[in-house]
Amino acid sequence: MSPRTVDKSAKKRALLRASMKVFARKGFAKAKMIDIANEAGIGKGTIYEYFRSKDQIFIDAFHFFIGDLEAEYDKILSSPKGPIEKFEEIIDTTIDGFLAAGDFGGILMDFWAEGIRNHQQIEMEHIFNLKEVYQKYREIIAEVIEDGIRIGKFREIDAKLSAAILIGCLDGLLLQSIMDPKMIDLRKAARVCANIFISGLAR
Repeated sequence: MSPRTVDKSAKKRALLRASMKVFARKGFAKAKMIDIANEAGIGKGTIYEYFRSKDQIFIDAFHFFIGDLEAEYDKILSSPKGPIEKFEEIIDTTIDGFLAAGDFGGILMDFWAEGIRNHQQIEMEHIFNLKEVYQKYREIIAEVIEDGIRIGKFREIDAKLSAAILIGCLDGLLLQSIMDPKMIDLRKAARVCANIFISGLAR
């Protein structure tokens, strides 16, 4: 009887999803490797076949999360839909991604705070490179705005600056939802934000 083949890529993704649930529930600082193993339904030793530390799990989860979002954005940008539909889908995808990741925004803030407490801020900035993440997100939104301007759906406007302003609005909504999850329906608030923004862009 041949040994069972293990899809290591799928196993790793499952472990990352389990880790995000544990980080969201217990906080990054209090979470332990055994907690993640229990959540994933495996032995603690198995985790070390994929990750060398709790920090490494979170780093990989961050890149896994961003990579999945960017793949979805690429699908939206390459679709034949118009700029307004693409605009709405990008915002919906962003919010759905954060919610599906299990309070990813709150976990990220927790991890940064832990890094600062341990004087690792420079290392954190190098690992996560949020500047580059924001730059890519601005470029994606600006591309949709520029397309809308080109075909006459949107008025002439600074696309990159407009993208930065929109991201600032979404960041503000996400931060408020982290601080007080019951205050707003994040999906609904993001769609209202999108509608206001599209109305302002329309010719």
